[in-house]
Amino acid sequence: MILSAREFMLLCASQQESDIAKSLQDEAPLNVWEDLILNFKSYQIDVAQNRTIPAEVMKTLANQGDEIVRSILAEKRRLPTDLFHFFSRDSSPLIRKIIAANQKTPIDIVKYLAGDEDEDVASVARFRLGV
Repeated sequence: MILSAREFMLLCASQQESDIAKSLQDEAPLNVWEDLILNFKSYQIDVAQNRTIPAEVMKTLANQGDEIVRSILAEKRRLPTDLFHFFSRDSSPLIRKIIAANQKTPIDIVKYLAGDEDEDVASVARFRLGV
């Protein structure tokens, strides 16, 4: 378990595979994730890549993160349902396209994206629908 923001930052900066793997796989208390997101914004990408972050951390990142952070989240298979909806209306066509391609996206959202104004997004959604 990662116990502090400093520990997480050191793991991310390490050149050792075991440390990098730990930064991607180990859990941390909610206050550690919140500290990183609020006080060390340059680590938001690293936080988003962690496989154990809870739903509330994903929601915070979705609302504060840049397009790269949002794209990492949009690819997650265990994304909370409300974030699938949230990202399907993202201002970035890239994010909407990733959501359309995500195999865990609910079918009603994929159908919605099949009518997207961006042809790339709509095309990916139609492909998922087999149309």
